[in-house]
Amino acid sequence: MFASIPAASASTGYTVDPRGNVVRDGSGDCVHTPRWEQDLAIEGCQGYVAPEPEPEPRAEPEPEPAPEPEPRYETITLGSEVLFAFDKYELSPAATTELDAVARRIMDVGDDLERVMIAGHTDSTGSRSYNQTLSQNRADAVKDYLVEQGVPADVMTTVGYGPDRPLAYNDTKEGRQENRRVEIRIEKTERVN
Repeated sequence: MFASIPAASASTGYTVDPRGNVVRDGSGDCVHTPRWEQDLAIEGCQGYVAPEPEPEPRAEPEPEPAPEPEPRYETITLGSEVLFAFDKYELSPAATTELDAVARRIMDVGDDLERVMIAGHTDSTGSRSYNQTLSQNRADAVKDYLVEQGVPADVMTTVGYGPDRPLAYNDTKEGRQENRRVEIRIEKTERVN
């Protein structure tokens, strides 16, 4: 048993007891053998220098998630003179041709269709509250017709702006006519492949 001690001492650079434990002096320091060198230093004894820790392997950065598809908009503006008689919200016979084409465009969007916003507008002739109601009724009439043509009701919303969003000045006949309109905004998602 004692024969292995010198071999252990020589290989470790420290004096060891019969159980293989490093012997310490009165100060608590490890006792070196004459063969001790810095590269034989062990943890817990003087002269030991902890090796630089291995750097953590760098994980490849997660790829950026694909951006959410950006909505695209298409706005179709229909003059109220094509859709409605003056001061009315019932659709005119000529309106069906225009709205049939709009319904086809909406249906052609397919699964990319997000929503359809139908906005009614009037000129400033008459009271604001009357025009508000008239513009809402016109937007609702357009929606009802599009539903009859197969456009899902749950993708459509309507709003009546009355005279609040004019395109032209209301002080001329032409300006008032331009302001009486229905705007149909088709929102679709652009797919990223």
